[in-house]
Amino acid sequence: SKDPRVLNGRRYFCLRDEFVQARQNPFREKPRRILITFGGTDDSDFTRQTLEAVLPLCRKQGIALSLVAGPGYAHKEALAERLEVLRKENGPEIVYTHATNVMSGIMEGCDLAVCSAGRTVYELAHMRIPSVILAHHIREDMHTFARPKNGFIYLGVQHPFQAETVRKAVERLLEPGLRREYYNRMSRCDFT
Repeated sequence: SKDPRVLNGRRYFCLRDEFVQARQNPFREKPRRILITFGGTDDSDFTRQTLEAVLPLCRKQGIALSLVAGPGYAHKEALAERLEVLRKENGPEIVYTHATNVMSGIMEGCDLAVCSAGRTVYELAHMRIPSVILAHHIREDMHTFARPKNGFIYLGVQHPFQAETVRKAVERLLEPGLRREYYNRMSRCDFT
């Protein structure tokens, strides 16, 4: 049974101070930047797999990428090697950081995101960033805020990772109609 002493969800979310001062994103018809972030460790390496899935879309449409991995990210070397190759190919701008303590600044200027189903979804809603959400595991799958009614495409637990499903979801959000609708749904959320 549910413990009545534990309060969680949208009504009880405490927005971190850095987000209170952050500039919420305006809606742009043509997206400029996609954020990819999957939490502290990302054992399943969704970060690199998502990068590969959306890279062709970003190349085609001239969209930059911001990758944020937590301090415990287990695949740093493989991602660094891949990014080195991509830099030589002269593809889209890709910014990569482990500085998760400044997420609000990183989110400023992002038009959509691909993320896991943790606390970050509330921060994305606050910043007005329609997103594609993947759960790492069953516990994350229980977090129900990241759904279409709040501006998210939710893909559920991704084991194994489904690159084509992720690519198609991002492609849908690149279209201004759905992204505007999801942006407007997020505008109803107030965590301050």
